[in-house]
Amino acid sequence: MAQQTAPTSATLSTVITNLDASPQVRPSGGQGAPARRVTAFGTASITATQAATVATRLVRIPSNAIVKAVRIGVELNGVTITTLTGAVGLLFSDNTNNLDGTASLNVNTLKPFSSACFCYQKAFAAILSMTDVTWDSVQNESSVTDGFYVPSASGAPIWQALTQGGPFPQAAGTWAGNGATTLSTSPSYQLTQDPGGLLDVFFQPTTTTSMTGAVNMTCEVEYVEGL
Repeated sequence: MAQQTAPTSATLSTVITNLDASPQVRPSGGQGAPARRVTAFGTASITATQAATVATRLVRIPSNAIVKAVRIGVELNGVTITTLTGAVGLLFSDNTNNLDGTASLNVNTLKPFSSACFCYQKAFAAILSMTDVTWDSVQNESSVTDGFYVPSASGAPIWQALTQGGPFPQAAGTWAGNGATTLSTSPSYQLTQDPGGLLDVFFQPTTTTSMTGAVNMTCEVEYVEGL
């Protein structure tokens, strides 16, 4: 293979521009600087005929998590799958003991913070190993109005990434970035501050599941804890 022709000029990302500045502007961990990732993990049973109105909470993360990866895996356990298609999004925590910091107004509400920010109408029948679904909704952005996660917003806490979209950072009061929530009735619409507390990554079928039995669905989320 021939060597790639050397560039004659180079443009800079915002992170590189700031590092080249005088005085230097250093990014925070997970927002351009190296950071230690945290992993959250959970498994739940998806029933043979789970209705499209039934959500399954899989993993709980803080609202200021800077999400780096969301992976989903399904175990057949001898089950034959005809239909296992759905979305992966975010709900506020259902913890009613008020110990996890989620505002009482948001606790246990079933109005999604984002109904399909990670993936939408995805067929899970063939996902027999942990598969990355972090950016799947980007491919269906015209169908997802309550925020979808995009790579250029992945330096932001998840609440802000869905409120403002990418690229990160957006100017204060700007909500027109790629992936920003445009649905005015969504809890993630044009927020001016972190709602606080915890969010549950959840799966919801987009059509009733059709399987010969229940299957195990496992979700793993890697994130950096935001400031």
